Amino acid sequence: MSCAAGLLALALTAFPVQAQATPTRTVSTQIARWAAWTQRELMDARQERDVVLVLCLDDRLNELHALERSASVHEARLLASGVPRQARQARIALLLNYAQARTVRRQASQCRGAAPYRGSGTTQVRFWIDPRVTPYEPRYEQTQR
Repeated sequence: MSCAAGLLALALTAFPVQAQATPTRTVSTQIARWAAWTQRELMDARQERDVVLVLCLDDRLNELHALERSASVHEARLLASGVPRQARQARIALLLNYAQARTVRRQASQCRGAAPYRGSGTTQVRFWIDPRVTPYEPRYEQTQR
């Protein structure tokens, strides 16, 4: 038995399966929260009739729902597993689901892009034209073929 295999066996037996399952039970609920936030943003975009934003948020919402379903399956597998190796695989899958969901949430928040602030209020824009600068008017010349 190699040293690495011994350390792996020690790490897997040092923490019981139920103790490994406790911190990961909230992965699917956190993904569900992000999906609910994206759903609210999607409803706002539909009311504003912003087609591009609706399509972007709808894609991200579908991804979050798929990741939520996957996370709940892995959580159930983690809790039901009595074999440390299977529990470790389920835990790694949960961590990967969480990382992917976090990336999708960031993408959903970036769907608005550089959209202006849509709050209420009054904005006044003032500009002036310098009379010393001659206006530029492009010349269009006819080209013969």
